[in-house]
Amino acid sequence: MAHLTIASDAANEKLAPVAKDKVEAAINKLFNKLDTSDDLFARTFIDLLLDTLKEYAIQYKFFINLNAILNSADTKNINVNIKNSFGSLWDKAKDGYYNFK
Repeated sequence: MAHLTIASDAANEKLAPVAKDKVEAAINKLFNKLDTSDDLFARTFIDLLLDTLKEYAIQYKFFINLNAILNSADTKNINVNIKNSFGSLWDKAKDGYYNFK
């Protein structure tokens, strides 16, 4: 069972919309519950974590970026794959946005 911790400094913790220990607990619960070898792990993890943070999204917006480093099962092949997934709690009707080209 993995235990992940959030690296942050004390100054930022005072301004955070959600207590560090609550976010760590949610992350660890999801990480240990889900199958990390599943192709949909990142998407499922992000969606469930955003659902946990939804109650705080009235005042705050959340962006989650998950980088997964995947080692090859073949020990002769030392290539590493990096998968990046992103999710957010954002209401485009009331929060607004810009498109750039």
